[in-house]
Amino acid sequence: MKEEYESLVRVAKSRGQYVNEALLLNAFNYACEKHEGQFRKSGDPYISHPIAVAKILADLGFETNVLCAALLHDVVEDCNVTYEDLVDDFNQEIADLVEAVSSIKREGDALKKVSKKTLDTLDMKKFIEHAKNNKKAYYIKLADRLHNLRTLDAMPPHKQLAKVRETRRLLLPVATNLQAYYFELKLEDLCFKYENPDVHKTVASLYEKELKTNIDQIRLLRNYLKGLINGEYNHLLLSEADEIFTNIYEYKRRIFDIYRQATTDISNLNELHINFHTKNIPMKNFILRVNDDFKGNPIRLFKTFVNQFLVKAGFTWIEENIDDHRIRTYVLLRDKHHNVFRIYFLTREQNMLYNLGNIENMQVIDNRPVDDIDNLLNKKIPIYRRDGSKAEIEEGATALDFAFMIHKEVGLCAKYAIINNIIPTPDKREESLFLRLRPGDRVDIYADTLKDEHSLYHATFEWFEHVRTPKARRDLIKYFKEKFGEG
Repeated sequence: MKEEYESLVRVAKSRGQYVNEALLLNAFNYACEKHEGQFRKSGDPYISHPIAVAKILADLGFETNVLCAALLHDVVEDCNVTYEDLVDDFNQEIADLVEAVSSIKREGDALKKVSKKTLDTLDMKKFIEHAKNNKKAYYIKLADRLHNLRTLDAMPPHKQLAKVRETRRLLLPVATNLQAYYFELKLEDLCFKYENPDVHKTVASLYEKELKTNIDQIRLLRNYLKGLINGEYNHLLLSEADEIFTNIYEYKRRIFDIYRQATTDISNLNELHINFHTKNIPMKNFILRVNDDFKGNPIRLFKTFVNQFLVKAGFTWIEENIDDHRIRTYVLLRDKHHNVFRIYFLTREQNMLYNLGNIENMQVIDNRPVDDIDNLLNKKIPIYRRDGSKAEIEEGATALDFAFMIHKEVGLCAKYAIINNIIPTPDKREESLFLRLRPGDRVDIYADTLKDEHSLYHATFEWFEHVRTPKARRDLIKYFKEKFGEG
């Protein structure tokens, strides 16, 4: 683990933060000692998890106290360490952060018969109360869940789905309220992977094939961008471009985003293909970091660079735009093979705002009672009925929830759902009812409700695993009580 710790320090320093190495090393050694002999489901030493959580936060630019708390975030919960121990051995801020993210103790008769969902709710209530005093605890909580989802393959499928459902119910709303898009979008993508493994695998395979096919074009653009930030073209640009563009980052597209964009105009998933030749589905994203002190227009300089150099290499300018979150400005380029690339332009401050949002947004939660955790955290999203009329449903709801929202009989007799004109294949019909709805989805429910004959009820006990709204649960409970009796 020494190499991983050294990597953590390098990442923290590279983000421009002062690192109290003595304090951080103390936290690392302390966590190693307390987690000695503990292992994750994957068989990895348990300490690998808190190091990974700390590394996520270091990469986002957090300071030493937060990184120490990330390294120690499970010692109170799992190692018989107390809050007072942490105050004595470290400092109060670190102790407060660790106390906030620690789950309630499971010992005692009072909690023996309490359901997992109820325990999760109690944990979240306790966390929100404690996080009022140090809101940076929200980021440790999100980084913890992000790494847990990244390593979810070690768990059986039913536990994977349970963890995803808990994430959607309790953690994603936190990221949404913060407007911390780094966490919101990554958690969303991982949830999609486990909720729809076949679709995720298909899209991921098509995407990786596209990347492999175009590896030379990706490398060509990357080298030009590196030359821009290294000052290779300064003498021809009449500018110190390397002082304006200070770094370059690149990352793959999220599979969920590609899926959403690729399925807007198909009627059957068997027709799924990804056309990276349209501006709606860029093949690769790059970020050019802009010096915070630069007061000019970086895109104007970049356009000059494109016209003087990239055009000769077969790249053409498509457009300049701003993303849906109104934070990141970008340009789109197309290469000679018609692949589309997106280049974002961000100062350090803009990047922090996009990744972490505004912590003061949590005042809305802080100032409200936490008795009803679901109403506190979750919000409604707009969707559209078959006739185009607008409706609202709880965020995280599925097509099956929408069927019950229409009417109890429609829900119980639901056969399949058509979402955004995608008709499921016969073997995927029931599965289509379990798909989570997103803002703006157009939903059409096909149900065996018959006017002159008895309706055909398709509800099964499995449906309880796929509904999120209280109405859907109530309707299912009532139906099964009437069918089988109170037992």
